[in-house]
Amino acid sequence: MTEVTTNEAKAPKEKRDGVGKAIREAIFAGKSNADALAYALEKFPEAGTKVTTISWYRNKLRQEGYDVPTARDLKAASKAAEASAVDPLEG
Repeated sequence: MTEVTTNEAKAPKEKRDGVGKAIREAIFAGKSNADALAYALEKFPEAGTKVTTISWYRNKLRQEGYDVPTARDLKAASKAAEASAVDPLEG
């Protein structure tokens, strides 16, 4: 069997913005998993992205050393913020 080689160099692939980049942007912006999912699907409605995809990216970023809060931490912070909010009618 002979190997055929060509002298043509392959053109480098263009790096495109994808759903993964949108998810990372949302996570770095401090969005919850549900909000990050909504953001990603707004930009890429045809994507089959699910909440589990957001969780995967969140965990991957933490493994890479980024200081990214867990979904549980975000939920707790949100509940704490709601609890500390003063009801204007109760004054």
